[in-house]
Amino acid sequence: MSYFRTLKSLIAALCLSLIALVPAHAKEVVKFAQANQFRLLGYGTEHVGVYPFLGVLQYYMQLPEIKGKYEFKHVGNVYKSPNECLTAVASGAVQISYSGPAFLEQFNPNWKVASAPGLFENFEHFQRTVNTPAWQKMVKELEEKQNIKVIKWIGSLGSFMLFTNKPISTVEDVAGLRIRYNGATGYAAALNKFKTTPVALPFTEVVSALQTNMIDGLISEIQAAPWYDLPRYAKNLVPITWVSSPMCLIVNAKWWNGLDKTAREIFTYALMTPSTHQFLDEDEARQIDEWGTTTPSTEKSSLSPEETKRWKELLHEAGAEFVKDVPAELLQAAEACRAKN
Repeated sequence: MSYFRTLKSLIAALCLSLIALVPAHAKEVVKFAQANQFRLLGYGTEHVGVYPFLGVLQYYMQLPEIKGKYEFKHVGNVYKSPNECLTAVASGAVQISYSGPAFLEQFNPNWKVASAPGLFENFEHFQRTVNTPAWQKMVKELEEKQNIKVIKWIGSLGSFMLFTNKPISTVEDVAGLRIRYNGATGYAAALNKFKTTPVALPFTEVVSALQTNMIDGLISEIQAAPWYDLPRYAKNLVPITWVSSPMCLIVNAKWWNGLDKTAREIFTYALMTPSTHQFLDEDEARQIDEWGTTTPSTEKSSLSPEETKRWKELLHEAGAEFVKDVPAELLQAAEACRAKN
């Protein structure tokens, strides 16, 4: 009997020692992905849409209720494009990312309506529209069929405008110009309407294309001006919004729904806090105002009221043609929300 008691004691001691070697609470790795086009440009996680978000999220991970349970990891240098990031979120390889409606087209072509030229007057107009039943049907479909949940729509990543290497006064001045765009079909539709030559290029090739005169300008948000050295290569700004481009903060739905109540509440608060993004709107307005005045080596086109009207009418026509195959209920929702402005 003493033999068996001794053996049991040894086994118990061994089990206790093995348990001691296992961490009491293994940290869950939460991965955030942003396409490495920003990192390749030398900006990494300091891209305006990423940096404040990362800081807020990491701060809330230190709250006592969840401290030590999660490890944050930025893996933006792994993925080369927004489409790759989306696929990573859908598969669960990544938990959190940013995207734009144009890139959601890979799952449902009707998402192109969100980046239609001239359709939305501003982000508030888009926000009202995306909350209508017709649009929420597409949002819910993303979660149910693609495992992608939209946490927040963000209007702070830019009004996309035209920058050129020559002064522009009329619609005719842009005809024939080679204009870079990001590959989104809505931009190509607008550029074709203005009789330009659309050139789809990744971020990393824009500067060399400007330097070698491969392109004459680009459609871009003004926050990207330093990345492309626009004051040097495309210093003229035409201050008319071609596309008001919202972004969405997305998560892997299965991971999100599997979080315990406390963790999900904390993550929700961290991701939804307006201070993460709202300063960007004010920054954009300031930069547009200063372009051609206090920003060195820059010019701003001064379009007459008649020309401004022509530009907006062409953009609206381009948008209408672009979405002609989109379900009418989506367009009707946008128009109904426009009336509330």
